[in-house]
Amino acid sequence: MALAPARGPAAGGRSGRTGRVPGWTIVGILVALAVAGPLVALPASFIASGEAFDQIAASLLPSALANSILLAVGVGAGTLVLGGGLAVLVSFYEFPGRRWLDWALVLPMAMPAYVLVFVLLGQYGSANPLQTSLLGGGLALPDPRGPGGAIVVLSAVLYPYVYVLGRSAFLGQSRQAMEAARSLGRSYGQAVRGVALPLARPALAGGAALAVMEALADFGAVNLLGFETLTSAIYRVWYGAFDQAAALQLATVLVGLALTMVAVERLLRGRARYHQALARADAVAPLRLEGARRWLAPVAPCLLLGAIFAVPVAQLVAWSVETLLEGTLGSDLAGAALNTLLLAVVA
Repeated sequence: MALAPARGPAAGGRSGRTGRVPGWTIVGILVALAVAGPLVALPASFIASGEAFDQIAASLLPSALANSILLAVGVGAGTLVLGGGLAVLVSFYEFPGRRWLDWALVLPMAMPAYVLVFVLLGQYGSANPLQTSLLGGGLALPDPRGPGGAIVVLSAVLYPYVYVLGRSAFLGQSRQAMEAARSLGRSYGQAVRGVALPLARPALAGGAALAVMEALADFGAVNLLGFETLTSAIYRVWYGAFDQAAALQLATVLVGLALTMVAVERLLRGRARYHQALARADAVAPLRLEGARRWLAPVAPCLLLGAIFAVPVAQLVAWSVETLLEGTLGSDLAGAALNTLLLAVVA
């Protein structure tokens, strides 16, 4: 019986693949071009009207740029401390509630910064019971308005960027590195600080860079807190002074600042990549805390989640119920909710 010849590679050494570009790649390129297209109008605004930039450069730009840089540095440091610290705690130490906190610490990302500010300012008034008792004792809550409040609020809602990437990096580290450090006489905590943290530096820096980009693009929170950055300055110039050219020029400065931050992060990180995907059995086993430390470890994360997620959500629910009972619910709420859902699905 004759055997059919085996099918070999196509003539000329080519494989059976046609080399066509995948459809999703084409769609991605088209979407990227559509998004990047408006960016061309930003530098072109200097050609159309150079006098507008001279005016804002002498009045509005210095303070707005300085505030934006301050916000970027503050949020970068704040998210590194919060996100990195929580990632270390959950990754390397065993304590009650650890598995619940592992996923719950991502919840603040679902809380928009301006909503948190809205709740915060609503609780700051003199009618607040805590504020009333403090005023009776000659004390007062610190005013959240200004740079300090903006940095704290944005760091609180953006730290999950650092936490998620840091947690993933720690899970991708081999336990052999920690064991080698322990064999050299290092304690467990010293091994975490001297080995695990440096190995996760690229991931932590990448998370902080994402948080800084979000902070620079924020408008609602900084506007409510009265802290003028480049985003709020763009809005004020465009809709307040009706100067489109000046607003576009401020936007160019903002994009340039964001690109500078990304370039600095990439320069500091270089080609560093210190972790890899490992099997669960090869990951570092968390150290079981004993004594008082075992019960104190979850206190700070739980207080943080309560302050920036549970309490604001409870306050929003209370306000919503009060509005429903009073019959003052806005008629356009359903339309706004539908638009939000559609935007989320498309994004």
